[in-house]
Amino acid sequence: MATKSKKLCLGRTIGVYLSNDRISITEAGLTFKGLSVLEQQSFNVDELNPVGSLVDVLKDNAKKKSW
Repeated sequence: MATKSKKLCLGRTIGVYLSNDRISITEAGLTFKGLSVLEQQSFNVDELNPVGSLVDVLKDNAKKKSW
């Protein structure tokens, strides 16, 4: 779910929430309307190696979105 003002952000940040079997990533940015959620995504993770799964997800997203 992206907003129209995503390209007009003055700054961006990501938040990561890791639970037992899911990783949720939220991208927020400072727009002219204030702090806005730009995009949210969730991914399944390997319960035995959640940190490795998190690294893989962040690497994939950094390549696609230039975070």
